[in-house]
Amino acid sequence: MTFQKSMYTKLSTFNRRTFGWILFKKNDVIVAHPNSISPYYKKVSPPLPADLIDAIFMDEAHHEPAPTWKALNSYYRNVKRIFLTATPFRRDRKAMEAKLIYHYSLKQAFDDGILRPIDFFRCSGRIR
Repeated sequence: MTFQKSMYTKLSTFNRRTFGWILFKKNDVIVAHPNSISPYYKKVSPPLPADLIDAIFMDEAHHEPAPTWKALNSYYRNVKRIFLTATPFRRDRKAMEAKLIYHYSLKQAFDDGILRPIDFFRCSGRIR
């Protein structure tokens, strides 16, 4: 398996149109930031064709309500999508368009010993 990291952003629009997405057809895994592949920026570059993608794993998916992420989610609605986030509940209360299938609470993490209380020590002194 080959691994290409954000190659989409390294190709000019001219090159992407010329090579017909050859780079993407030759690789099994593509890692990209949503801003580099989102159809939200279609005036800047064309979106990666959905038929080249088997699944999308969205890390930091709590950003999904943002316009760039929402455009990505909408454009690839027929592609299997897995959303991952450690912060599924946003302060602005905007919800992700995803079904919550697993939740590991902070209480459970403390009970399991994964997290522990923080010991805070104040340092006094002057910085010069």
